[in-house]
Amino acid sequence: MTSSLVNNAYRRVPSYVILFHRLIIHRNTATAPLASSPVTPESLKSQQKSQSKENKEFEKSKTVRLTTISSSKDQVIQTDEQARTSNSFVMNLFRGQFYPHEVFPYPNVLNEEQKDNIKMLIDPIWKFFEEKNDPVKNDQLEKIPDEVMKGLKEQGAFGIQVPVEYGGLGLTNTQAARLFEIVSAHDLSISICTGAHQSIGFKGILLFGTDAQKRKYLPKLAAGEHISAFALTEPTGKKL
Repeated sequence: MTSSLVNNAYRRVPSYVILFHRLIIHRNTATAPLASSPVTPESLKSQQKSQSKENKEFEKSKTVRLTTISSSKDQVIQTDEQARTSNSFVMNLFRGQFYPHEVFPYPNVLNEEQKDNIKMLIDPIWKFFEEKNDPVKNDQLEKIPDEVMKGLKEQGAFGIQVPVEYGGLGLTNTQAARLFEIVSAHDLSISICTGAHQSIGFKGILLFGTDAQKRKYLPKLAAGEHISAFALTEPTGKKL
């Protein structure tokens, strides 16, 4: 019972305190004179030598312990200092600090020629939707008027990302997104019509079609002479 209590007590005591306690007991035991042994100059000298050795070992262990504690403390201070000076945008948000300059700017993926090309297309398309298209009327008619469809074809709206050699505008994803931003801002029905035509419609031919398939289909699709379609099945749709 006593042994169990002692062991439990030791578990609650820091390791360096236990080490200190054991060294003190060991030193006192080693230096205590034996009652049955006479004190002679030789025995006294031996005891002094033993005590000196124990003192050196104790000082060494204490130095190691203090060095370890000091090193750990320095690491904690260093880590805390690094955290306070972190350039992480999200980390600083948790501190209630907002540094917008720490957010990476959107990458500039267009070269100067591509920028000039898209600028040349923006104004005519914007003007077309402002002057030629009436989204309210289209909604009432439940269709896109023929004259609007004709204007879209003339603008190249049905072949935005089709390569130039197949009759399209050959725009990148970034350029196409800029044009669809204008279209969607004016009339979502036209955005869906032209967007579905070029994405889920003929995108498969554009990406994976053979050269013969591309030459056969893409020119007429890009010109708007043919409108692409797709078959879709949703076997679990009735459960929604």
